[in-house]
Amino acid sequence: MNGDGTGPNNHEIAAQNGYNVVTRQADAAALKAGAGKTLIIITHHLANLQCMDRIVFLENANIALDGSPAELERTSSRYRTLLAFDEAAFNRKATCERSE
Repeated sequence: MNGDGTGPNNHEIAAQNGYNVVTRQADAAALKAGAGKTLIIITHHLANLQCMDRIVFLENANIALDGSPAELERTSSRYRTLLAFDEAAFNRKATCERSE
């Protein structure tokens, strides 16, 4: 629901419209194309960050979090909170998916 309780929020609308499926396919294709290369991904979704060697969160031009997905999940309550929100919003577990 929106903050005012009047209707679905953007995540609910996106999930209802199949955004979830298309995004997953595009993410997997990008990861396949970038295999063996350095990728810089700028996102507000944590969906395929499990595939990355390193995640760097920038906030106000400063590094707020820095580490591997496993390390951040183990040591950062903020990362775990954001990951849980992203998984709930898109009704899927964050995983590493590469297209074949």
